[in-house]
Amino acid sequence: GDNRRTGAGDSGWTDDSANGLLDEFRAYNTVASATQLLSDMNATHPCVQADHFAISHDTSAVNCQAEAVTINTHFATHTVSTSFTGTLTLSTSTLNGDWTVITGLGTLVNGAADDGAATYTMVASDLGSVTLGLKNPQVETLNINVSSGLVTERSGSALASEDQNLVFAASGFQFLANSVADTIGLQIGGKASNIAPGAQALELQAIRTSPVTGACEAALLGVNQIQLAFECRNPTTCTANQVNINGGTATNIAGNPLGAISTYTPVNLDFGNATDTTASFVLNYPDVGELQLHARYNIPLNDGSNTPSGVFMTGSSNAFVSRPFGFYVTATGNPGATTPAGSAYARAGTNFTVASTAVLYQAADDSLDNNGIADGHNDTNPANNANLADNLAALNYGRETPVENINLGALLDQPAAGLNPGLTGTTSITSFTSGSGNTPAARYDEVGIIEISANVGDGDYLGIGIAATANMLSKSGYIGRFIPNHFAIANAVMNNRSDIPACADPFTYMNENFRADFNLRAFNARTPAAITQNYVGAFAKLNTTNLLQMNYGATNTGTDLTSRLTVASTGVFASGTAPVQATTSLSRTLAVDGPYNNLNIGIAPADSDGVTLLTPNLSLNGGPNTHLNVSQTSVRYGRLILANNFGSELLPLSMQLSTQYYANVTSEFVTNTNDNCTTISTANVLLFNGLAPKQGRALGNTVININGGNTTTLGVIPAFTNGLTTMNFTAPNARGYVDVEVQTPVYLLSNLDGVDQGIQGPGQHCTPGMAITEPAYIPACVADSVTVDDVPLARGTFGIFRGSDRVIYLREVY
Repeated sequence: GDNRRTGAGDSGWTDDSANGLLDEFRAYNTVASATQLLSDMNATHPCVQADHFAISHDTSAVNCQAEAVTINTHFATHTVSTSFTGTLTLSTSTLNGDWTVITGLGTLVNGAADDGAATYTMVASDLGSVTLGLKNPQVETLNINVSSGLVTERSGSALASEDQNLVFAASGFQFLANSVADTIGLQIGGKASNIAPGAQALELQAIRTSPVTGACEAALLGVNQIQLAFECRNPTTCTANQVNINGGTATNIAGNPLGAISTYTPVNLDFGNATDTTASFVLNYPDVGELQLHARYNIPLNDGSNTPSGVFMTGSSNAFVSRPFGFYVTATGNPGATTPAGSAYARAGTNFTVASTAVLYQAADDSLDNNGIADGHNDTNPANNANLADNLAALNYGRETPVENINLGALLDQPAAGLNPGLTGTTSITSFTSGSGNTPAARYDEVGIIEISANVGDGDYLGIGIAATANMLSKSGYIGRFIPNHFAIANAVMNNRSDIPACADPFTYMNENFRADFNLRAFNARTPAAITQNYVGAFAKLNTTNLLQMNYGATNTGTDLTSRLTVASTGVFASGTAPVQATTSLSRTLAVDGPYNNLNIGIAPADSDGVTLLTPNLSLNGGPNTHLNVSQTSVRYGRLILANNFGSELLPLSMQLSTQYYANVTSEFVTNTNDNCTTISTANVLLFNGLAPKQGRALGNTVININGGNTTTLGVIPAFTNGLTTMNFTAPNARGYVDVEVQTPVYLLSNLDGVDQGIQGPGQHCTPGMAITEPAYIPACVADSVTVDDVPLARGTFGIFRGSDRVIYLREVY
């Protein structure tokens, strides 16, 4: 080939290209010389159109008529070279005979009269095959020679069975089908020859050459005992199954191995009268293969005694094939699920055993259309399939030379429009016993319900053709369900403080939501494993909203915190993947604890078929791994603190608001410097004092009377930065105070004073037992037995100032 850079200019270069000069490839285990490389480059190979010619006839002929001789151009594989064209040179070993065309579109040139020579020019429309007639007036045995250049009937991989001798006799038997000699057609094992499809009227004709005219005339009339036999051509030996001939009385005739016809069975056949010289019969072969019928008649002495002379009149049919009706296909242990609710069979990508038996014809299995195809096997509904389980086995199948294997395929029935990877693993059966074989290593790599198809391995059973072989295609009926092998996760992301949009804080408070996002995927058992894309809809047996199936867990360095985990899980499988969102929170206990800086969230999903994780990697309690780690985060026990403050009534007043978390026993609560997402708005704030009692005050009212109509106004509360923010009040220009209560998110409520504050809510923060006369009293304020529900409450006082930092002690003078 040409591997050079090509093009004009640097911009036009293309590297490693093969630009039309590719010749051929040859590998050497040594360094080739320049001479050797040049020889290889210049080597040419003529296009091979054929390996040899295959000649077929019925091996016996009568002088009075032409014998049909079929010549096929064969490749080395003994398949027909349908593109062959060229001139065939024909001759006979005895140099006797004349040639005519029976079927063929080329040109025949016969030689001199009765010299056995001719030429035939085969054209493309002959498709590599021609049938010629050879008539020979001589009583003799001859062999036919065919050549075209170097290709002959003996070249290449030619077989002896493709070049048999032809015996010409003055009299003999001729087998007819629909009144045409040597045309017994394709049979179906176990089906009588006179039953459709492919029904034929079969007859045996006894003819002789008239010594006066040389024309054919009846050799036998009326009922005669004829000896019949059949020859097993492929396979070359016979099973116990025998050809049944019904010529009035059904008789099983003897079978014989290829080329060794020695055993015949007497059968009485009626050859009629002078105007009807044929004996009708019906053939039924309860097996398969290529066979040939043979007939002989022991000619009686011409002395009126009817004593057999020991001289036989013989004849043979054309070779013909009896094919299997179909294949009975099963999968070992298959429950035959018909819907997604059916029982599981095998995990996708694991081996299972498929068995197949070549079977014979039963009329009940072809009752719908009588077309020689098992009912239902040419449509898409497995429920329509004929039951081939009770059909007799075709014992010869798998004994052919070469062996006719069975190829297996997979047809996806459900889910509709799902992915069908076909059958994988070992998809052919190559060894047979009594027509049956199996493969224990078939695989189906997807989820669903399938049918397994079976047909002849090479697609052409004993040369009957692709179309006829296709009629043998059979299907198993429902096989499944196939389920995933395991689950795994991908693309896990932890979203801390997930209720706050776009929050980047590296932690979450207890009782606050955080969300684990991940893709949960169903895989087959292959290496590498592939996603089972048909794990969808009713075939997806894992419900991600079902917490029992998902089995979430939480642990912090070996401490199992699952009992404190609350989860709401969503996600629907599509193409074998569920984008799961697990909104979770870790609940508080009565006692403060934490922080949990290494909180791992895990799952141990198990669907209703028992499909679970392949390799767990997370232990919840320090023991064996039981879960798959999804992600890690930090969770803290938090609270909100508002500090008192005071100042001049002539100046604005700020009150510090901070978020804190429990650090440890020693430090207890510290400012949460990682908190940059908490927000408190004025709508969450309740302002009150003696002039504006708590009862009746509304959240979010930012203006309050301090003294004599003088008011202060709460401004917008800035977002928290590093855990801190301020509440800013305007100067009221009068002495007074304002009490501030902040409605707090549940995850920042705390126990500030050890007192049950009662039912909490907007405008309902109170102290049970407060006197009804007190301004802050709220009707029906009752204890709720919850102490960890305090909201920040602080006072800002106007009219008090601390003085100068330079003054140590100041004494007033009265």
